[in-house]
Amino acid sequence: MSDNKPLSADELAVRRTVMACDRTLMAWTRTSLSLISFGFTIYKFLQYAKEEGVAPQLKEAGPQHLAMAMIGLGVICLLLASFQFWQEMRRLQPRSPIGVLRLSLALAVFLAVLGALAMLNVAFRMGPF
Repeated sequence: MSDNKPLSADELAVRRTVMACDRTLMAWTRTSLSLISFGFTIYKFLQYAKEEGVAPQLKEAGPQHLAMAMIGLGVICLLLASFQFWQEMRRLQPRSPIGVLRLSLALAVFLAVLGALAMLNVAFRMGPF
């Protein structure tokens, strides 16, 4: 149950900081998702262009290396941002065991896993894509 007493300035400051951390993680998530999806799209586009004979001068592994670099950068950024967010939440809410687990963190970790799967798809040409 919640009592209707007003929050102190310190409690409000912590809440604002937590929301700022959420916004920062979501910004990193958007940026990383852009890198991952753009890398995968470039790979599929150049792979299709090579198969159709539109770009026969492409090196065999060129598109693959570019895509893996972009996807890898996106996944690494997402993992580092998630770790930084997790550390900050533990520092801001040391007594709350569930306070660290937030929806933005779950989304970031889920997208990092999808990015890793996309990288495996590009590296080993396996999967449904």
